[in-house]
Amino acid sequence: MGAVDMESSRSGTPIPSSEDGNEEIDGGRSAYLFRSGSWRAVTLDPTASDLPDRADGERWIFEKRFTLGIRNLGPGNISPETIVRGMLRAGYYLWQPGDPSRTAATAQ
Repeated sequence: MGAVDMESSRSGTPIPSSEDGNEEIDGGRSAYLFRSGSWRAVTLDPTASDLPDRADGERWIFEKRFTLGIRNLGPGNISPETIVRGMLRAGYYLWQPGDPSRTAATAQ
């Protein structure tokens, strides 16, 4: 078990953080991480059929399932707000590791 996140769930009980996520307790959703070359993508579609075709013909390869919520960082320490904004705009979120804009949180 990971470190305890001292933010409380809706019930007021601290939820332990883990790599698999604990956001399901607070309404998070299953999300899926894929990679293709140097690109990474998060989508709610486990088949990745909503991800754009790559110009170079590379396929999207599944890496892992995780729970996307609003408290825990996403893959690559991406702020959940950044992922959610991308998903609201396009239905998925794409990035290349090393892009500094992917970790910037914003006030909602």
